[in-house]
Amino acid sequence: MYNDPLQPRDKWPGHLDNKLKKYLGKSFVIENALSDDELEEITINIFKNVKGYRTFKAGSFVWSRLSHETLQLTWNIVYDKLKTKLHWLEKKDYCNHNGEEWCWTHQIAGNGYITSTNYNLHYDSQEPHDFYNIGLLSVKAFIIPFFLCMDNKSKHESTFITFKNRLFGWEANFSGSTTKGKVYGKRKQQNVTDYNGLPWINDNGKPFEYDIDKWHIPWDDYNTYLIHLPKETFSGMVIENVLPYRANDIIVFDTYQLHTTGYNKHSMTNLKGGARFNIRKRAEDL
Repeated sequence: MYNDPLQPRDKWPGHLDNKLKKYLGKSFVIENALSDDELEEITINIFKNVKGYRTFKAGSFVWSRLSHETLQLTWNIVYDKLKTKLHWLEKKDYCNHNGEEWCWTHQIAGNGYITSTNYNLHYDSQEPHDFYNIGLLSVKAFIIPFFLCMDNKSKHESTFITFKNRLFGWEANFSGSTTKGKVYGKRKQQNVTDYNGLPWINDNGKPFEYDIDKWHIPWDDYNTYLIHLPKETFSGMVIENVLPYRANDIIVFDTYQLHTTGYNKHSMTNLKGGARFNIRKRAEDL
């Protein structure tokens, strides 16, 4: 039916695009959403109850297969906090977990990580397997920062950069060039080298109002937050938010929204940990 990796729109269920638009919105942070005890409980469970992990040469260690118990514990803790901002959220039990080593069908899916590297411009939007084999589609994403290794010499916060550019499609890295774009590490996602011809949208689901062939980022912002990637990567990109990456907060953003980490030179950490999750719905429930 398909072969991984796919370009974002290859074999994408475009007939569902209009239904997905209702879940779009600007990125934001729920400050101090988690108590120290709640954060510790989630962190310990993700680190101890994982069923698989991956390492990347670029400097990331990823807990990639989480158990049903860990997913359910996390969901029970964060649901009410997310519900205050995402009024459409429902605590439905989509999971048909039957004692397997890890859980594929929970309403949330994601991974824990510890990383010392800057990330690509990318999105962890939707895996083809989840749609074609399970019938689930991602509708929103959130990150739970676990910890930061503080650098007392720096006055800058660790940051998470979101862009106004959104695209319904399979998960991917974006380099914008076949020669100058840079993709760190070895990931299963496809690398998008040409941004033209893709149906970019904004946070209202309307056609993207900026020229994808032009440069829109102030040079001060590029040099401060994005210089870990070549400028060709950000052609046509427009910064939406520079969000702080802080323990006890929850970062919420669109699943189909491009994002990256802030440049480590202007960050108070060279090592951080956290967990990334997508909230999913059955295609028939969109």
